[in-house]
Amino acid sequence: MGTLRASEIFNNSGIIIIALELVDCRHSKSDAVCQLYGSIELIAVIICDEDGVHAFDTDIKPVALDRLRQGVSEFDTLIAPFIKAMPENYIF
Repeated sequence: MGTLRASEIFNNSGIIIIALELVDCRHSKSDAVCQLYGSIELIAVIICDEDGVHAFDTDIKPVALDRLRQGVSEFDTLIAPFIKAMPENYIF
């Protein structure tokens, strides 16, 4: 199991686009060789704009925020810094 992270892809005064990703890193070593394996898997794309927060899965189908919250326990913590960056009239 990897680590979840939220990465800002785009940000201007009216919209923030966030990638919710699963990052995994593994390694192995023997006497002569050290190997490092890494992967980044996109879980969802979150769009924050003046209309609210919208989430989409990897097939660009809408995902309910409650479903993401159930599947990703730290969802609110991951996206909180981006929500705070939105204008004051923003609805979450």
